[in-house]
Amino acid sequence: MLDIDHFKKVNDTFGHIIGDAVIRTVSSLLRGSKRQSDIAGRYGGEELGVILPGTTAEHGLYFTERLRNRVEEATVSVDVRNIRVTISFGVCEWAPWMKNYEQWLSLSDSALYSSKKMVVIKPPFICVRNVGMRIRF
Repeated sequence: MLDIDHFKKVNDTFGHIIGDAVIRTVSSLLRGSKRQSDIAGRYGGEELGVILPGTTAEHGLYFTERLRNRVEEATVSVDVRNIRVTISFGVCEWAPWMKNYEQWLSLSDSALYSSKKMVVIKPPFICVRNVGMRIRF
């Protein structure tokens, strides 16, 4: 699960047209970063979800770091404005003890929420694995 940091501020400062351009840019970078077997889509608002089949949480962190760097380096140009954004992630590896996909999504969302609370300069990644939570800075 990923979220565009401070997206409300982008909309409030520059307007919804530029906010939409930011979402389109992040989505395009996501599409260009994923494998053909991966599934990505908008989950709601400025949240996007990515399913990385056959990928451990540890390997998922490589994907998130690569995408985070691409987004951080990208510039969204609309009219005379250049906007730069960052993103935060919540990564959760499916485990046999999970009751259903809703629990999996809930854990991913909790990890994302924890990550969002900790954003300073570079967002940390919260990795939910098995029954514990591990923080990677």
